[in-house]
Amino acid sequence: MAASVDGGLYVPHPYGIVVGACDIGKRVTLLQHITIGRRDHTDRGRPRIDDGASLMAGCVVLGDITIGSGATIGANSVVLKDVPPDCVAIGAPAKILRRADAPIDAKDELQDAKSQVA
Repeated sequence: MAASVDGGLYVPHPYGIVVGACDIGKRVTLLQHITIGRRDHTDRGRPRIDDGASLMAGCVVLGDITIGSGATIGANSVVLKDVPPDCVAIGAPAKILRRADAPIDAKDELQDAKSQVA
């Protein structure tokens, strides 16, 4: 397997999950019908899913990107860029929103992304 997985991976509905080359942190939740991996065969990078992130049903995470600690990827979202810690990515392509209960430093990271509060 090309993926590196730390402890506490939670997969309550293990159906239709495609996990290619990636790094998955601790206490990550993966729901059904998701895809994680490289964009294409020429892509040398690999996605990094940090501790405590949640990937909802049907989402796609591709490329040399990082999903920050505590981030949530919404159902059926397509994520092709970094998601800061404690943020939410929704849509196709994904739009990044700061959770209302996120720490202040997550808001600061989003200033360049021109995102909104969820």
